[in-house]
Amino acid sequence: MGILGPNIFNNRDIKDKGNRPVIKFSINRLELFMEIFALGGLIAMAFLLFNSYSLLPDMIPKHFDMAGQVDDWGSPNTILFAPLVCVGIYVLLTISARFPHTYNYIVAITANNASIQYRLGRQMMFILKTVIIWMFFYITYASIEVALGNMQGLNSVMMIGFLVLIFVTIGVYMYLSYKNR
Repeated sequence: MGILGPNIFNNRDIKDKGNRPVIKFSINRLELFMEIFALGGLIAMAFLLFNSYSLLPDMIPKHFDMAGQVDDWGSPNTILFAPLVCVGIYVLLTISARFPHTYNYIVAITANNASIQYRLGRQMMFILKTVIIWMFFYITYASIEVALGNMQGLNSVMMIGFLVLIFVTIGVYMYLSYKNR
């Protein structure tokens, strides 16, 4: 038993990823839906920026505080940071979905549970990728609207909603992973 209670992780299995079975998956309906929705978020963000960039004033919101109020301003070029981060997240999480045998799991991976554990891990990645991209879309949209004087700041309920979606996704994954050990 560790200092924080029982150790639910089997460190040998987490570190020894070379012994895990490698399984090739085809994309299922949920993953396809999430992939299309994530790509839609990237396209929507590109469309939003293409249509709004020329309208932006010399100074736009660069950062928001915890209450959703602007606490730093910058040049219009700073609005390009969020889409670049989103593309990076999209590429990294899309590539990582092809290698679920390399993830860290909360249960020991065996030949008997590898298929379900890998599928659950992949689905979590697809969902998180989609939620994060749409969260960045909302932040970009709000930054533009604040810069144009149409909004006062980020809607705290929206931001809390995105964070709840992220943590609920992780929590459901952990529950299902442990249940299907």
